[in-house]
Amino acid sequence: MRLRAFTIAELLVVIALVGVVLAIALPALDQTRQRAQTAGCAGNLRQIGLMIDRYQADHDHRLPALVNRDSINEPGPAIDTLLRSPNDVDLFRCPSDASVAQRAGTSYFWNPAASGVTLDQLFPPKQHAPSLPLLADKQPFHRELRDGVNILYADSHVPGQLYFTTPGK
Repeated sequence: MRLRAFTIAELLVVIALVGVVLAIALPALDQTRQRAQTAGCAGNLRQIGLMIDRYQADHDHRLPALVNRDSINEPGPAIDTLLRSPNDVDLFRCPSDASVAQRAGTSYFWNPAASGVTLDQLFPPKQHAPSLPLLADKQPFHRELRDGVNILYADSHVPGQLYFTTPGK
């Protein structure tokens, strides 16, 4: 009975095939990871949208009056300080953000035009206000999105693209 072992040539062929498979699979895995992070960010924004809706219900339908900070040391109410609860550990940090939230307290930029007003003050009565962006990523974290940012609109939807409409159109 004779034992048969792999030759060096056969081992090199197997290693080369494994390398080719990895070269094909790794970019696909990276794209899947990026899409998952984008979806996680959109989920964060939807949750924050629900928190803003609760805030409005408790404050005579007014949106919160907030500031955008570049540093957590800057004064004033920011989205992450006004709406944060103990259970919201990573809600104000985009999963694709490596440093902005750590420095500024949140990955998201608040629309200053919406601070402290009701939607009726910004739009005519009976006009639905879906085109008002409330929050967006501070930087283009999402390469697979056209604009690179997720955006939360006043009606709590996060479409993955920036768009505006004018009242009455």
